Amino acid sequence: MSIQQGDVIIFQTSDGGEIEINNGLIEMSGGLQNTVYLSLFGGNDEDNKTSNEEFNRSWWGNSNEDEINQYRSETQYLLKSLVATSSNLRKLELTAKRDLNWMIESKLASKINTSASIPTLNMVKLIIEIDQNQFKFIENWRNT
Repeated sequence: MSIQQGDVIIFQTSDGGEIEINNGLIEMSGGLQNTVYLSLFGGNDEDNKTSNEEFNRSWWGNSNEDEINQYRSETQYLLKSLVATSSNLRKLELTAKRDLNWMIESKLASKINTSASIPTLNMVKLIIEIDQNQFKFIENWRNT
């Protein structure tokens, strides 16, 4: 029996988060993969993260958390509310960077770069570079 360490790797599918199982073992990661994923896609996709008036749309698990520990992602909200066009890619890049900026503020990272592209109809590919790490997410662009 092998000992697994780290976090379960989660990724987005058309109907929510998913995990990968290979040879009976759940894929694990000891890096930033889940932290980045949850920063971009955690919480409630109806929460636009722009004002306290919208707090009632925040994920229920945030109710007893300090603001810094809450899952509130503007990135996932934009994928639901913006039309899937190349002109909206820059908005997604800037928003993803804002959702991840807490890593700079808490000194977990020193540099974050984001890029977005449309690899196929109604999909977006986000490439996130944090210091020497790169993360790729291919997500559904739900407002079509």
